[in-house]
Amino acid sequence: MRQMFAVLRKSALLLIGSLVAISCGAQPASALWPVKPIRILVPYPPGGSADLLARAVGRELSTQVAQPVIIENRPGAGTVVGTLAAAKAPGDGYTLLVIANSFLMHSSIRSSPPYDAHGDFVPVSMLATVPQVIVVRRESPIDTVTKWMDIARQRGGAMTIASVGPGTTQQILIESLKIATGVPMTYVPFPGSAPAVTALLGGHVDVVLTTLPEALQHIQAGSLRAIVVVSPKRLDSLPNVPTLPEVGWRDLEFDVWFGLAAPRGTSDAVVRRLNSEVTRTLRATSVDQVLSGAGLVPVESSVESFSEFVRSIDARMTSVARRAGVKVE
Repeated sequence: MRQMFAVLRKSALLLIGSLVAISCGAQPASALWPVKPIRILVPYPPGGSADLLARAVGRELSTQVAQPVIIENRPGAGTVVGTLAAAKAPGDGYTLLVIANSFLMHSSIRSSPPYDAHGDFVPVSMLATVPQVIVVRRESPIDTVTKWMDIARQRGGAMTIASVGPGTTQQILIESLKIATGVPMTYVPFPGSAPAVTALLGGHVDVVLTTLPEALQHIQAGSLRAIVVVSPKRLDSLPNVPTLPEVGWRDLEFDVWFGLAAPRGTSDAVVRRLNSEVTRTLRATSVDQVLSGAGLVPVESSVESFSEFVRSIDARMTSVARRAGVKVE
């Protein structure tokens, strides 16, 4: 009798285990996600565009998935601190990283990159772009790109163009312009866009490449003049300012962009669920209001299109960096 009960008990346990396995197997991994809070690591200080974007998206995402979304600022070492923290996190869909141009720059311009942008992470979704603009002082004789190039040629390399850097996408764009035009200019790096604009207003540099939010109030006040926007199409806020393609400089657009990536090992099902949820957040009125107020342009993408974007931008930046000898150790 005891032996018969043992056999029955074992059979029952096997049956229960099979039913549980079948039940779980019937649900894709994305259907089981999320069951706990999600972290979004921001490798920048609080208060900037990346931080504002992450918090706006995080609030809406939390509502959609019914789980807390925690924003953690991990600045340091040019975004390396936060990026490495994300790379070491489990690939379970509960840690995400805000990535931007700098995410790829480390592999483009360093002989020993601190991480593998493609091997250590999985692209999830584009979030937004920030238009850039090239500006001069109101008193400057430069009022068009043609005039800028003419004066730069006459000055034989003494023309200064400032931006953030070194080792940034802005430096890569400036080097691209120098290569494309054959016009010598002196690149002046600053620790941020605001200091570069301040230097321009003070007459310490000739030209500045900066993000539109940093320059727009000065343009509207009349203290700065925009001569070209670094964008494939004209901006609603600067409808009379031509784009790079319009002035004959094609394939030179290096937008400031932001996206989300997950640590290596995150399942394809969860990545696609994340992409779907992020796309929904970007369509939310609350998110759109925050982004537009900060000069950010929301950009939807599929997993495939964002992955291709990341690889193509990386290839372009690496090519220009090598041609121009841009290197940071």
